[in-house]
Amino acid sequence: QKGEPGVHVILIGVGNFAAARAADLLGNDGPKGGFVDLETPLYSVEAFAEWLQKEPNVADTPLHTLRVLGSSSTRASKVVVTAPTFNNIANEVGDWSDDVDTHEDNLAIFYFCGHGLRIGEMQLLLAEDFGCNKRAPFENAIEPELLANAMRQMKGRRQLFLIDACSTEVPFSRRYQNVGTRTIVQEAQNENLTKSEQCLIRASKFGSRAFGSASGPSLFMSAFLRAMKGAGAVSMKRRQWVINTDMLKMALSWLIQLRPEGQDQEVSFGGGTLSSNISFHTLAGDPLVPVRVSCEPRELEAVSALHVNSAQHSTAGNWPESFDIERRAHDFEAIETTPGGTKIHGQALQEVIAPPFVDVSIPC
Repeated sequence: QKGEPGVHVILIGVGNFAAARAADLLGNDGPKGGFVDLETPLYSVEAFAEWLQKEPNVADTPLHTLRVLGSSSTRASKVVVTAPTFNNIANEVGDWSDDVDTHEDNLAIFYFCGHGLRIGEMQLLLAEDFGCNKRAPFENAIEPELLANAMRQMKGRRQLFLIDACSTEVPFSRRYQNVGTRTIVQEAQNENLTKSEQCLIRASKFGSRAFGSASGPSLFMSAFLRAMKGAGAVSMKRRQWVINTDMLKMALSWLIQLRPEGQDQEVSFGGGTLSSNISFHTLAGDPLVPVRVSCEPRELEAVSALHVNSAQHSTAGNWPESFDIERRAHDFEAIETTPGGTKIHGQALQEVIAPPFVDVSIPC
């Protein structure tokens, strides 16, 4: 496959932060909860890696390289991973960038999940050995926009950066005002700079938190994988449905905010050239669209079953938070069953369902 376009992916999930806790570098200026170990990063990279290997043609080109770095303080990974120390990350990112540079039609995907901090207008992503050097405490961290800017020189035009980390601001003392990270890929000038199409998507806006799970992928990764079924798709010529980053951003925020802990988590783009609308995956068929169906008033959901297209979907009192359904018009009904028969409390007929999502309210 040498010389042919393909997808080149690097996934980094950092869950072990023993070095940062031991160093106690930030003292009272550290983030709320301290640098606790995380379970969700390893689950997230595993889930993403599994999806990538099941999809035959992400971006209509084969998956050529997949690099996975991950850690957890409590379990081993079910996939082969490299420990996400800074040096390992730097080496793997360097090799990934070389692969991206082999063809202009390559798609590059960078994903990071773990602890993140915001300092001024800069976000830092923390490697597993963050805090090992007390004299330069932030050298084992990554600045994603700096890395993205350096990647513009590569031949591969389409580049997607997914940053699944908090960006909470920490009040630093004067000695930490001039914080810098080590360079992984040096910025350089060449003819590729004007050709690149980059999009950096953050799981949360600057100054806010991104949430995960102790037993599964993060809210962002769960929403991302669900959106790839169709919520992030737009219709193109010849009735093809293609995931693009503008639609994906809207779908991700809606899906994340369905969860109680994600109600204040809003997905955002990077600045400047890092907000291009990139089309990067064609669906095999019509999209599946997330819908949220409710009764008005909501009290009737306790006694009514939800029917979709004349078939019972959910029993009384068990209406789902949301579910995925084919893109087309559908009928939704709230029906109560009593010893004397059935009573239709309300109907929403021929509701047109299309990406990115739909809220259906049944008047009762």
